[in-house]
Amino acid sequence: MKNRRELIKLANIAKVIRDAELQKLAQTVKAHNQTKTMLLQLGDQIAAVEPKSISDAILAEHHDLWRLQRRIILNKALARQTAEMLNAKDRASKAFGRAQSLNKLSAEKD
Repeated sequence: MKNRRELIKLANIAKVIRDAELQKLAQTVKAHNQTKTMLLQLGDQIAAVEPKSISDAILAEHHDLWRLQRRIILNKALARQTAEMLNAKDRASKAFGRAQSLNKLSAEKD
């Protein structure tokens, strides 16, 4: 009977860990999607409007440069977030399997 109680305790701990890992996964997916949305909003086309003055041309050039730099920053963040998301998915998968196994064992042990 002691083994069954221990298995139930382990199963409960595994459920808490599973829930925490699933929460971390959800957070990483949300951050990843937000970064992808920001990249899409920046677009990848250079402004095709003919400048009416030199100051307009300078302003357009500065905006294009800012947009390029912002895309570089967001692409680096997206790469990091993709790696974090894949790691979180792996951890969540293992935690889920562990919780399922312990839950089955604690239910069978009579």
